[in-house]
Amino acid sequence: MLTAAGLWFSYPDTPCVLKDIAFEVTPGQRVGLIGPNGAGKTTLFLIICGMLKPSANLDIRSRRRLIRLLQSSAETILVASHDLELILEVCERVILIDEGRIVADGDPREIMGNEQLMEAHGQEKPHSLIPHQIPHH
Repeated sequence: MLTAAGLWFSYPDTPCVLKDIAFEVTPGQRVGLIGPNGAGKTTLFLIICGMLKPSANLDIRSRRRLIRLLQSSAETILVASHDLELILEVCERVILIDEGRIVADGDPREIMGNEQLMEAHGQEKPHSLIPHQIPHH
């Protein structure tokens, strides 16, 4: 469905925004693209298809409708978002990008559940992946 191989990109005032990006999205896959501000997510999207920001400024009901729509879709989806809980609910694969490079690619719960990996790349482990204990009364 989508293949990127050896993708490099620089803006006139910002060299090497994307550095040797390579990945493949197969038909029907739902893939999340995560990373800190300035990692290259938007630039990658603009290069791929010129999309604008798959959840910005949605209220909770609209966000839930978007999640249900994406979950029920049989289409191939590539979502870039800082909403890591949305990525967990919608995507079966996640690509973590930082400083223009792919640093992790795989199962969202494994990658986003790795606190050291996430923090090393400007992300927080999603709240839903943090074990919670119920206090005994």
